[in-house]
Amino acid sequence: MNVNEEVGHSLYHIINKYGGRIIEDARRCEGLLRDLCGDHRREISVLIVALKERVPSDLLHASRMVPREVLLASLSRRLVDNCGLDREFALWAVDCWDTALGTALTGDSTSRVCARGGVLDLVVARNEDSRLEVFHIRADYSIWQNWQTEPDGAWHGEEHLVGRAKQIAVGQNADGRLELFYVGADDSIWHNWQTVPNGVWHGEEPLVGRAKQIAVGKNEDGRLEIFYVGMDDSIWQNWQTEPNGVWHGEQAMEGRAKQIAVKQNADGRLEIFYVGMDGAIWHNWQTEPNGVWHGEKPLVGRAMYSAAPREARAKQIVVGQNDNGRLEIFYLCTDGTIWHNWQIAPNGVWHGERPLRGRAKQIAVSNKRNGRLIAFYVATSELWSVGDNLLSCEWQLQPGREGASFAVKNGQSGRIAIEEQLASLNIWGNTETLGVGAKRVAVGQTANGRLAVFFVGLDDSIWHDYENADESEEFEIAWRGPTKMQSY
Repeated sequence: MNVNEEVGHSLYHIINKYGGRIIEDARRCEGLLRDLCGDHRREISVLIVALKERVPSDLLHASRMVPREVLLASLSRRLVDNCGLDREFALWAVDCWDTALGTALTGDSTSRVCARGGVLDLVVARNEDSRLEVFHIRADYSIWQNWQTEPDGAWHGEEHLVGRAKQIAVGQNADGRLELFYVGADDSIWHNWQTVPNGVWHGEEPLVGRAKQIAVGKNEDGRLEIFYVGMDDSIWQNWQTEPNGVWHGEQAMEGRAKQIAVKQNADGRLEIFYVGMDGAIWHNWQTEPNGVWHGEKPLVGRAMYSAAPREARAKQIVVGQNDNGRLEIFYLCTDGTIWHNWQIAPNGVWHGERPLRGRAKQIAVSNKRNGRLIAFYVATSELWSVGDNLLSCEWQLQPGREGASFAVKNGQSGRIAIEEQLASLNIWGNTETLGVGAKRVAVGQTANGRLAVFFVGLDDSIWHDYENADESEEFEIAWRGPTKMQSY
């Protein structure tokens, strides 16, 4: 068999440039190959036949228990049996896809895990009866759920939800039913909801619009409202016309964004926060509960520290709420530094940005039972002077009032760090380690108010850990120890 290896090299460069998601679009993949090596139509045709036969997808998601040589032989035999390919062409096609996707580097499961990208998104919500429910998206865009069988109880085990998604958000209707909103694999917006509180799921339905990222908030009257970044980076909104009801239809808002978050003020007014195209932080808010929007404004204030360096732009933002109702935002910059800013009074003006100690890749925020804010983040190796791969957190010393700061507990690259508010003066305490590596983190509260942290481990499995029921130390958090929820 004579084949031109230029085609295999071209396939590698396409995957390297556009990522593994290119396998979801056979037409585009074929077009790119023709652009790069159009004279070799036979080889291109064989690769696209293998793509349509889902060979690349099966390479990425094969069981780790299957030896590589067995996997490749099985996929080659499928191409021969189902597509009538010559055996040598079938072997060549499988090997090309295997190499291009990065799964042939070591001959074991590690390279396949890296190539498939693990888990794309992870969120947690609490049902009307206080049972926690976790949702995650795998690299093939499939959506999975897992839930407690009773409040504070054991976990049911993961189940597949209909639909394919890139990013997901979850809200709770006025009647207590959870509702999922997600950006589909085709960038369309979809939703799915429980038919009754704590119950089964209706099935996905489309919402108008296409998006890069989506967030959901709840109005003072209980109506859900979604906000999303459109394909042209413009900001859009859509809302229920009445609590638990149908949807109005998308409407453009002022501004353009890279990423967006939303939270309800103490008086019930929704406020959105977003990373602008300039890397700065912007916000917009309802002028009254359930009402119209003020218009975008840059988020500035009485900064006690100099602003982030010009070259360090924001890349991710999350919002928390202090026990007295004041909103507080946390954001990561492109250099990994962590910043926060807070309302001086509930519903009021903003203090100005201030740095938190540490560097991070991704951040999530929640409250402890005593009202203190706590931030969990996947740390980078630049965090203080410790080595790689330590999981940490930071927290308020007491429920936060204006001027409070945070304590940092040191974390290492790829591990979760925790920050917690320390004092009623917004003082933040020491950073605590959870002692395990992670790629992504989400956090919730159990029925009895204990913190529950969920994270994607370095092995791409979903893990969780709980705060001990008896919090004996005012400034420390005792953890039960991480437990694997599921793997694939």
